[in-house]
Amino acid sequence: MKVSLITITHNKAEGLRRTIASINAQRLQPGVEVEHIIVDGCSSDGTDAVLKEAEAQSIIIRREPVGVYDAINAGISAASGSIIGLLHGGDVFSDSSVIQDVVNAFSAIEAPDYVYGDIHYLTRKGRIGRLFQGRPASRETLLTGFQPPHPSLYITAKAQREVGLYSTDYRNAGDYEMILRIFFNDNLRGRYLARDMVAMEPGGLATRLSSRLWINNAERRKALRSMGFSVSWFTILRHYLYLFRIK
Repeated sequence: MKVSLITITHNKAEGLRRTIASINAQRLQPGVEVEHIIVDGCSSDGTDAVLKEAEAQSIIIRREPVGVYDAINAGISAASGSIIGLLHGGDVFSDSSVIQDVVNAFSAIEAPDYVYGDIHYLTRKGRIGRLFQGRPASRETLLTGFQPPHPSLYITAKAQREVGLYSTDYRNAGDYEMILRIFFNDNLRGRYLARDMVAMEPGGLATRLSSRLWINNAERRKALRSMGFSVSWFTILRHYLYLFRIK
């Protein structure tokens, strides 16, 4: 079974180096392989040297930065694996068995179409920070704006083709809109993996307070309305109740 891992990156040379090392450290059983696709937004910080080192074992795509979701779509379009997942520049796996555990989940007798789990955030000093659990995810909680951690999501290539590519109409809620399409597709079955999967680097647009309070919530309302759900600001803000329960 082949897993296509998509890494989008821009001016994160050292972070990308850590990400690649984390992928290479995965312990895989015979018959399991990883196809690593790196989508670089024409970085100018020394990333070229990292890409040069990785080009023998990775698919390298260089393109002018248009947006996060455009870059993810480029990776999906290049993927040839039966399973597709994400591990962005600077992020690393929580341990060396994550990919094998994901493959095991998809190899079950009643195989899911997608799986998701938990991640934890790293502090500015590189220490283990808050755990973000995917367990509360359901159609009910999604309608409040809650979503499972995007870096923990793995989906079959067949299911990805059914739901389509990421919408580029969002600044930072395109992952939420994609998760809505996946969870509300009656043809797809998901499974929660009760394990920590990714150590996520701090920073980024989606983690800034102003983005969380205004841009994120406005875009989540937009995503829900695109799915035919009419939601108020009060309904959207309810997802913080679930976040406060997470360790």
